[in-house]
Amino acid sequence: MKNDSPQKYTVKVLDIEQPLKADLTVTADGSLSISGMEFYATDVPNVYTTSLNSKNIPVFIEFDGISEVKVSLRGYSYECKVQTDHLQSLLNVLASSPLASNRIVKVTSPMPGLLKSINTAKGNSVKKSETLFVLEAMKMENAIKSPITGVIEHLSVREGEAYEKGAVLCEISPA
Repeated sequence: MKNDSPQKYTVKVLDIEQPLKADLTVTADGSLSISGMEFYATDVPNVYTTSLNSKNIPVFIEFDGISEVKVSLRGYSYECKVQTDHLQSLLNVLASSPLASNRIVKVTSPMPGLLKSINTAKGNSVKKSETLFVLEAMKMENAIKSPITGVIEHLSVREGEAYEKGAVLCEISPA
């Protein structure tokens, strides 16, 4: 992420109820600025410091080299997605496309297992993160949640049957 001139990125913090977006600037000396908050590089790889309430706080920032970043601060870790401003603007255009609302989303089995329960039916409206199915794998029950808000268009499973990883369980059209 280091470069000769300041590089601008958009950061989206994942796995929280209200997705948080922030602007990130990386300077030539390796320091970071996230929405005005400064993070200074240390001699230790991936460790930065920032000032909170007049105290220097260590921050661990791990970058996968593509777009995933893990930020650890005061015992909490946050998974983030980092994109250039140009890529973010292209994604915004794609999301606002008339075709975006017509895309069918296939919900697949994340692992092989036995389908314990079906919590929806064809034609039902579902909300993002609503539990659609419970899949038992290795004696653990795993909730399979809706990736989008929409309507169940096709339901291709039966309770009590075994499904392989990648099997299509249902299709959802965006609301």
